[in-house]
Amino acid sequence: MPHTPLIPKSHRVGVSTKVCQRGCWIKAGNIRPKKSLGQNFLANTSILQRIADAAKLAPGHMVLEVGPGTGNLTRCLLAQGASISAVEKDRRLIRSLTQAFPQVNIIQADVLTCDLEALLKQLTESAGESGNQRVKVIGNLPYYITQQFLEQLLPLGHLVSNAILLLQEEAALRLTQLDPGASDYRAMSVELQYYCQARHLFTVPKTEFNPVPDVNGLVVDFALYQPDDRAVANAEEFLAMVRQAFSTKRKMLRNSLQPLYDPSRIAHAMTAAEIPDKIRPQQLSFESYVALYKALHC
Repeated sequence: MPHTPLIPKSHRVGVSTKVCQRGCWIKAGNIRPKKSLGQNFLANTSILQRIADAAKLAPGHMVLEVGPGTGNLTRCLLAQGASISAVEKDRRLIRSLTQAFPQVNIIQADVLTCDLEALLKQLTESAGESGNQRVKVIGNLPYYITQQFLEQLLPLGHLVSNAILLLQEEAALRLTQLDPGASDYRAMSVELQYYCQARHLFTVPKTEFNPVPDVNGLVVDFALYQPDDRAVANAEEFLAMVRQAFSTKRKMLRNSLQPLYDPSRIAHAMTAAEIPDKIRPQQLSFESYVALYKALHC
């Protein structure tokens, strides 16, 4: 198992009265963004402040910032008075971040390979009785890690309340496509609705990034459900059914599900859930998938 850096239980961040000011905290002129890491730095103060404000932070709240980069957003988050830990993969930035933000716990790690659940548990434990019990995750995510990171994060609603993420607009719209029948509607669309409620907040023009990417950014608020608040208690069974359905989405739903369920059981459940016999997986809403699962497992 990958090593997870220990977060000292004594770690606290004092309340800051500073506001986020224009310009990079760490001078980006000395840091060339790495294309291999998908780095696009954002330095527009008003946009950074809007992202920080969207998190609705208060003293005692715990924040995990993913990819602090040059520290521009980190500074705005600190001004809200929350306790900040930040995971940064780029070794070049660690020393500068640590020096610029001594009150922030900077962790040099790849957020995709570290034990994210253990890390979040340590954060909640470090908050003690006075802290908020669930963490807020905030960050500007590279395009290439977006889906993989969300797949790891979304099941952790017992530890995370919200994820305020700046994503590539194209990827964000595809991931949050909730309309059955749309070309981008897929198993991840159903999984997203199972774990959270996603809300588009605002667009960030591509010209605000360095280097300038091909598309705009979009800030999305993922409000994660506590396990007891999910539509179905057994996540493993429900998502296995959904993924099986979409694995052959050009087939009729009744045929797609047959490796998991007996044909007569599928037919009975579809009738009970009031699902048309000739419907295809990509035409079924989240609510209908829930009804189908319940009918299959009643």
